Amino acid sequence: MTIVRPRIFGFAIVCLAFWQVPSAQAQLTAPREAAQLQFGPLSIYPSLRVVDVGIDDNVFNDTVAERDDYTFTIASRVMGVLKMGANELMVSGGGDYVWFKDYASQRSTNANYGLRFNMSASRFKPFVGGERIHTRTRPNVEIDTRARRVENLVLAGTNFDMSDRMALTATAQYSDSTYEDSEQFRGVQLDEVLNQTARTYTAGVRYAVTPLTTVSVLGNYREDIFTNSPLRNSKSYSVTPMVEFAPEATIRGSFAAGYELFAPDDPELAEHRGLVFEGNLNWSLAARTTLDVTARRHVNYSYQDTEPMYLQTGVRLLVTQRLFGPLGVQGSIERQYLSYRWLHGVPPTPGIDARHDTADILGGGVLVDLGRGFSVLFGAERMKRSSEQDLRQNFNRTRIITNITIGQ
Repeated sequence: MTIVRPRIFGFAIVCLAFWQVPSAQAQLTAPREAAQLQFGPLSIYPSLRVVDVGIDDNVFNDTVAERDDYTFTIASRVMGVLKMGANELMVSGGGDYVWFKDYASQRSTNANYGLRFNMSASRFKPFVGGERIHTRTRPNVEIDTRARRVENLVLAGTNFDMSDRMALTATAQYSDSTYEDSEQFRGVQLDEVLNQTARTYTAGVRYAVTPLTTVSVLGNYREDIFTNSPLRNSKSYSVTPMVEFAPEATIRGSFAAGYELFAPDDPELAEHRGLVFEGNLNWSLAARTTLDVTARRHVNYSYQDTEPMYLQTGVRLLVTQRLFGPLGVQGSIERQYLSYRWLHGVPPTPGIDARHDTADILGGGVLVDLGRGFSVLFGAERMKRSSEQDLRQNFNRTRIITNITIGQ
């Protein structure tokens, strides 16, 4: 017998800034909420989103010649979770279709697939999984072209319960990112400089302070290898304490912050020691105001051989205020800060320690949450990219958008 369980949930739209793209680093996890469709041991979580419906006044993020167009994106997702006794099999799939009215060259179809199997043998709980993404979204805040590439991730690991509260954890993962041969940005063949493989190993201990709060201390080692550009090869070592909050807690999400040693293989490029962090936190005030904070600080890789790496720090705050009935308002503010601390083959600019770029985005709109997983956001966002040293990066962009969500 089929049981349908529609879920009424609060909708918090993510402002889709141009650097926020699917990543093969995301690991597949099962939702904590009740499934919309239940077939015995099989739970199904479908969703459909129609986002960015409106006008983009600078389709190519151009500094001089701004060109506008009508656009929309249709995104569908489905996840299946099959319980097999104490074991669990998760399968996910989805696709995006991005449409532009006049500039057909900017249209694209993106797809992603994921698989994970969680096993349980008393205290020993191993897992294996993988993901594959075909995408043409902008790779990051620096590269403003929609570049076709494939990203893969394979991982394996285990958790070992030492007690009801404490567990040891270890994970090994392999990932790669491969650009199509024809993809270029400002005359640079992206496959020649950014085709990459990475190996990451993590081990640590987790402790459940309360049923809703878990604290971890993790040690991490990562090796990045660039097939055609050994200039960018590097190793990194970090120790990152992390706190995780269950969805039922007052504060939800996770936050990790620690110390990293980033060591490029090229002797001309200096090591970097410092703070890294990553987190997503959500909490509510008086059941009417919801705040979402996303933050990340990490080393990223540039398409430029003269400045092959940069330290990127980003923070975003999203506030949702319920007014009355299904109506509410949203506002968001975000900053991405890029610090180019590595130079290769060129002398530094006199009087300037390092190049610093910024990207800022402001957004807001009216939210209509009709329940049963159906929400609509009418809004606008304004983006500004600034660089004093590389004027080609400077642009302004405004979008008038409507986002519609059906399902979870």
